Amino acid sequence: MPANTSNYLYAVFAVFLVIFFYGVYRKYSIYGLGFKEISQNASRLVRNGRRIISDGFGQRKILQRRYGGLEHSWMFYGITALTAGTILVGIDYDILRPAGIVLLQGDFYLGYKTFLDIFGLAFVIAVVLALARRVSFKPFFMGEDRADRLILLGLLYMGVSGFVQEGLDLALIPVPFTYFSPIGSVFMKLFSSLGADPVSSTFQSWVTTYQALWWIHAIVAFSLIAAIPYTKFFHVPNAIVNMAMIDENRPLGRMSTPFNLAEIMKQQESNPEFMPDLNVGLKTSEDLKWNQRVMLDACTNCGRCEAACPANAAGRDLSPRLVVQDLKNRYYRDERKHSENSDFFSDGTVRDTEMYSCVTCLACVYECPVDINQLDFISDLRRTIVSSNRLAPDQNTLLSNLAAHQNPYGFSNSNRANWASSLPNSVKTIAENPQTEYLYWVGCVCSFDQRAQSIARALAKIMNAAGLSFAILGSEESCNGDPARRLGEEGRFQELALVNIEKLNSLAIKKIITSCPHCFNTIKNEYPVFGGKYEVIHHTQLISDLISTGKLKVPGEKLKDISVTLHDACYAVRYNSIFEEPRKILESAKVDLREMHRCKEKTFCCGAGGSNYWYRVPQKKTVTSIRTEEAASTGAETLATECPFCLSMFEDSIMVTGTKMAVRDVAEMIADDLP
Repeated sequence: MPANTSNYLYAVFAVFLVIFFYGVYRKYSIYGLGFKEISQNASRLVRNGRRIISDGFGQRKILQRRYGGLEHSWMFYGITALTAGTILVGIDYDILRPAGIVLLQGDFYLGYKTFLDIFGLAFVIAVVLALARRVSFKPFFMGEDRADRLILLGLLYMGVSGFVQEGLDLALIPVPFTYFSPIGSVFMKLFSSLGADPVSSTFQSWVTTYQALWWIHAIVAFSLIAAIPYTKFFHVPNAIVNMAMIDENRPLGRMSTPFNLAEIMKQQESNPEFMPDLNVGLKTSEDLKWNQRVMLDACTNCGRCEAACPANAAGRDLSPRLVVQDLKNRYYRDERKHSENSDFFSDGTVRDTEMYSCVTCLACVYECPVDINQLDFISDLRRTIVSSNRLAPDQNTLLSNLAAHQNPYGFSNSNRANWASSLPNSVKTIAENPQTEYLYWVGCVCSFDQRAQSIARALAKIMNAAGLSFAILGSEESCNGDPARRLGEEGRFQELALVNIEKLNSLAIKKIITSCPHCFNTIKNEYPVFGGKYEVIHHTQLISDLISTGKLKVPGEKLKDISVTLHDACYAVRYNSIFEEPRKILESAKVDLREMHRCKEKTFCCGAGGSNYWYRVPQKKTVTSIRTEEAASTGAETLATECPFCLSMFEDSIMVTGTKMAVRDVAEMIADDLP
């Protein structure tokens, strides 16, 4: 630092700090975030500390993509180290030294210099790579703001000019051990070759040059700090706030609950005139809560969600990145105009087809490095469409069938147990076996779809072979309500849920087995909000446990020469972290397991989620056909599934595409191998 400049430096810095804090104030005013909201949610910082450390400072999700992850992490850690180093210099020179304490000296100082040079170099390389990526090989999914490249050029100048100043300083004031500044010493040699040394006749002009460079460096640094609230830089504090605001008690598979039908009914019983003031869905900027605005503004437009989105890959009218960006731009536009907010759908900010293109697979949520929940926005926007009576005919048919027949097919519930009629050992209903240990929740697909019924029969065979005591509800079982809730019809979902919960709570059973990940997720994660708390077991978990405990012996003779690739169902693997169990089952059967390149948490949806199974969406290529091609590319003979929806989707896709593969549920494969 040039002599006698501290006072001027801090005076100039104060001006830029005023600009910075005004921007922060404006941002949080727009969000509606004040002292009350901060004080009420401060404890979340502690409760979500692990997430903030791993996803924020640890860059966990960022590093899931190699090139972009390394580039961003080098930039993040580089600028963090350089900022910490600068603060340390200020503390040493302006606080400690006037008190007679010298911090930066001896071995500590030499280590400090080396540390900053290494991180500074990583920072410069990362910025160069970021610029090159945008100029020469920008990924199709990456969005870019007009100021992005300007910011990167400013950061590049900061990194390079820091080394230039360090090299010129070393040339003008020679010190021993210059090799402890590996990058600075390179620039020192350059300046020395140009005549910069303490005995040169041009020494004073070099000093003037150094001072000018120092001030320019400082002004650029201050400008970048002041620009944080006005640029993409603000995603850093917003990401921390967003991570802190995540409800640690809310499972990932649980949707938000805008009202509680049971509570409304109770109030209407005591007061027939009671009419609740319900605000369901997301219609205007005013409907956005403050934490949702923070979430939207945390988005960096990186496009990782878009790259992972099956609907986008199929050419559907959906990009989760643009959903977030369009909503963000809209609320800023409404805030600037200070006018009455209009419907998001009326001017095309979002579109009905866009919302119903989503398969609710959670790939976008899983990929987002700042933990934005795009699905929450899409779900609320769907609720707005439903409340506006804009559903397509096949979507209305689905809801009508659920209301009239308690299943999406429109079949009579009296036929729910027909799948078991061909079994040699009869499957008892709960009325016939009320003291049973397990309740097998068959689900609508396994009850009514002729192909999926074989999953139910296979699981019944397995449970009988293992000697389990189980029963089914039969005609007393109703749809769990998932198709209605995912479609956006919250009222219909809660009607079905309350009936089912009342029935389940009247039984002595607390252990429920499901073949369907959608039933599993709904009963396990959605029902507890309405008073239904049970131990729910997916059939792959059950079979895996039976094999590992020795209750089920799998010979493996029929399957040992079969090559298999496993499709991970989204509602099993992303929603509920079930991915090892089906693999253990297949390994026990001694099959040749061949993984697809997108597997486990990186799985690619079959296309049925989000009620897409029940209606058609305009698309260039089906989601299912993309996944079928991935399965076929493994060379496996059999595509193994763990969800009746997935099985049905792949059966249809293989018939249409002519792919030479068998599609079998894991339970079917194991049941076939049993005597």
